[in-house]
Amino acid sequence: MYHIKADKRMQVSAGLIISGLTTCLKAKDFNSITITDVQHVSGVGRSTFYRLFDNLSDVLMYQTDQLFAAMITEQRVRKDITSEKLMAFFVHQWLENTVLLETLVASQREDILLAGFENSFIDLEDFLLPDGHLDSISSDYFISFVAAVVVAGLKTWIKRGKIDPPEVLLAQVRQASATFYRAQNPSL
Repeated sequence: MYHIKADKRMQVSAGLIISGLTTCLKAKDFNSITITDVQHVSGVGRSTFYRLFDNLSDVLMYQTDQLFAAMITEQRVRKDITSEKLMAFFVHQWLENTVLLETLVASQREDILLAGFENSFIDLEDFLLPDGHLDSISSDYFISFVAAVVVAGLKTWIKRGKIDPPEVLLAQVRQASATFYRAQNPSL
């Protein structure tokens, strides 16, 4: 887990560590990078690293959480947001942050991405639900389902060589969800 408070120095050090990890990712696979590698590139001391993070996966988690927090803040400011625009915005943001996305997928840490989506969708549930609110059980399943589908779509986009434009990715995710629904309800 990461341990970063609203302290300016902690946030600056965390930013240096993220930058150091990003630089290291240009030369090595995530699983080959050590804390020492990041420490040397970032200029942040070992004790500072461990004060902020337990391990390198925590850096990915912090970076992911920061990206989702920024996305939520931006969406809360908008007044014309719809479920479709929200999903398009999230997908576009992740396609613009492909280094982090590819690292999460390549290191098999989609759990970090999935948790980020689920937590964000809880905060934006009122925009995601076309017919209003669901009871808590249905809401939990709905949020998990949507998050899993979006993560799977992003993962497939990477596997396909990132050739599909965002609109195609979103259309394919929608089509796959509709196909699944029809398969479960053949009478429709």
